[in-house]
Amino acid sequence: MLNSKVAFLFLILNIFIVNINAATWFYENTNKTVCDVTGKCEDYCNVDGQLIKPGESFKTKDCSEIICSKDFTARGVTCGIAIEDGCKMEPDFTLEYPDCCYKICGEKVE
Repeated sequence: MLNSKVAFLFLILNIFIVNINAATWFYENTNKTVCDVTGKCEDYCNVDGQLIKPGESFKTKDCSEIICSKDFTARGVTCGIAIEDGCKMEPDFTLEYPDCCYKICGEKVE
C-alpha cells in the first residue's frame, strides 16, 4: 500500500513539474509544397508563413521554438511558469529559446 502511495505521489509531482517547466502546443495540417522555377518541389511545415523542413526547427522572437515533424505536424514549445525567491520569472526576449527562459523578475508574488 505504501509503495502505491509513493508511486502516485511521484507521478503527480512529475506531472506538476513538467507543466511548470514548459508549455507545448501543436499545429496540424501544416503541409505546404513549394516548387522553384526549375520545377523542383519540396514539402514544408507552414506555421504562420514560416516554412520549416521536416526534422528541423525555427526559433521565434517570442522565446519559443517550432519543430516540424516528418508527418508535417508542427509542435511549439516555450517556457512555462517559474517562481524564484518570490518573483515570477519572465523571458529575456533578446535571447533565443531555451536560453531566454526565466531571466527577468517580472512581478513579485506573495
